[in-house]
Amino acid sequence: MEKIQLEIFDKKYLPILMGWYSNPNNRKYMLTQSTTEEDALKMVRNEEDRKCYCIKLNDNPIGYIVLMNIQSKIGRIVIMIDEPFTRKGYGKQALFLLEETAKKLGIEKLTLEVRTDNTPAVSLYKKVGFSPKYTETVMEKKI
Repeated sequence: MEKIQLEIFDKKYLPILMGWYSNPNNRKYMLTQSTTEEDALKMVRNEEDRKCYCIKLNDNPIGYIVLMNIQSKIGRIVIMIDEPFTRKGYGKQALFLLEETAKKLGIEKLTLEVRTDNTPAVSLYKKVGFSPKYTETVMEKKI
């Protein structure tokens, strides 16, 4: 399997990011439905308490992974892999690379949120050591 690299996310990737967000196959499992460039830039911003990395394969962006709440020692992860590259082991690689970074930053625990109907992601997270902590049901009513 080819190895991925993590690179600090740069605004030059914004057009690619917007393409990922506009793909219905990517959007169906997203917890937040960012639709504007402003929303997208908020997600991938780099600050003292959060780092966003572009996941690259052969120097081509295939997704992103964000580490938030760095200063609290309980990091929160957001990850998105472009649909053509899912289920190929790249998410697993990205999670392991981010875990190494988190350890170097003194983070003691990692958390993430995932839709329960996103069974491939749930399975991946369990395989790399995450376990369910809370269960919630989101309900909606069309009016």
